[in-house]
Amino acid sequence: MLEFDDTLVFKTLFKLLNHDTRNTFVKLNALISELDQTPVKDMISDSIQELYDLIASSAGFIDGKKRIMSMYDIVSELSLTSSKITLTNHHRVKFSHDPKIYLFVEVSELFNHAILNLVENALKYSGENEIVDVSIRREGNFISVYVKDNGMGISDKDKERIFEQGYRTISALEQQGTGTGLWITKNIVHKDSGTIEVYDNKPKGSVFKVSVPIFFTSSLEDSMDIVVNNYLDDPKELNECIRSIKTLIDLHEPPIEYHYDSLLFANLLNYLRKEKRNKTQSHFKDKLLEIKSKNPGGKTVVIVDDSTYVHYYLGTFFSELGYRVVDFAFNGLEGFNLYETHNPDLITLDITMPVMSGVEASEKILKLNPGANLLFLSGLGSHSGLIQTLDKKLNGRTYGILTKPFSKEELENSLEVFNF
Repeated sequence: MLEFDDTLVFKTLFKLLNHDTRNTFVKLNALISELDQTPVKDMISDSIQELYDLIASSAGFIDGKKRIMSMYDIVSELSLTSSKITLTNHHRVKFSHDPKIYLFVEVSELFNHAILNLVENALKYSGENEIVDVSIRREGNFISVYVKDNGMGISDKDKERIFEQGYRTISALEQQGTGTGLWITKNIVHKDSGTIEVYDNKPKGSVFKVSVPIFFTSSLEDSMDIVVNNYLDDPKELNECIRSIKTLIDLHEPPIEYHYDSLLFANLLNYLRKEKRNKTQSHFKDKLLEIKSKNPGGKTVVIVDDSTYVHYYLGTFFSELGYRVVDFAFNGLEGFNLYETHNPDLITLDITMPVMSGVEASEKILKLNPGANLLFLSGLGSHSGLIQTLDKKLNGRTYGILTKPFSKEELENSLEVFNF
C-alpha cells in the first residue's frame, strides 16, 4: 500500500492555495484602492496583507515572506494557549531581555511558531511548578533566544537525533506528540538563516538556543522607501519621527560596533507600525463609547478581549440584541477588576490574552461571585482539550463558548445556556 508523506501533502496544498488566491488578493487591493482614506480602510488593507502573508508563510519554508520584527515583541506576545499544555501556565514563564532597541531581526511569519514550540515543550516536560526561563540576548551580529527548563533533560545520545523528523526520546513517549515539532522548528530557524542547538541546563533540565542574524540595511535611503510608501506621506512628519528615534537610541549609548543606520531604521519602522495601529484603535474608541451609551435598561455585559476589533463587533452585536455593554478590557486582570466594579449580568472572556488568560480570570471571578455568567471566546471552538480544561477549572458550573469568527445569530445561540 502506497504511503504518503503528510508533511509533503500539506506543503503542496498550501502552495496551491498560495498560488490560486493571488488573483483574489489583487482584486481586493484594487477594490480598496477606490475607498476614501480612513482608518477603516487602513484596517481592511492591513487585514488583507496579514491574510496574504499568512497564506504565503504557510506554503512552507521556501515561500515564507520575511518581515523586520522586534524579537522582544515576538517573544513577549507569544500565545501559550494550546492543546499541548494547560491554559494556565503563563505564570511559569519568566522573561528577560537586553534593551529592546537592539533586538531587531528579519524573519518569516513562522518564526514565532518555532519559539512557541520550544516554550510549550519546556513547560510540558517540566514539573507543573517548575519555571521556564526565556531570555533574549544580542550576541555580536546575532540575536539569541534561550529557553531554559528544569525538567527531565535530554541524554547526549538523544541530543544527536532530537531534531530528526519523527524522532522521540524514550521519556517523551509518555507524552502525546508526533516527533515532528522540533524538526519543523529546526527548518523554520534554518530558513531564517539561523541556528538551533540544545545542551544541558545545570543542575538539571535543558537549554534550547536559537540564534538568527540581526537586521542590517546597507542603504538607509533605499530602506526609507518602505516607510514613506506604507506609513507616511509628509516628509516633515518623517523627519520629526527620525529625530525622536535618534534621541531614543543615543540615550542608550549603543556600542560602537552596532550599525547605527540599521538600528535607526528598524526602530523607526517598529514605532510607525505601532502608531498606525494606535490610530486605527483610536478611531474605534468613539464607536465603543457610543455602544456603551445604548440600552441603559438592558442586561449588563463586560467584554474582555485583547483586540479592539472584537470589542467593536461583539459590542455592536450585544447592543443590537438589547444588552447594555458597560465596559471593555484588554486582558484577564483588567476584566476581573471591571467585574468587581460593575458586577455585570454577563462577562465575555477571550481564552488567550496577555497578563492573565480568560480561564485564570474566570477562576478569580467565581471566587468573587460563584453565580457569575461566563461566556468564553475561542478560536478552538468546542475542542475537547479546551472543554476538559474548562470543566475541571469551573467545577461543573454552567458556562458558554462562542467560537471565533462569529455572527450575531451565533452569539445569540451561545447565550441560551444562561436562560436570560
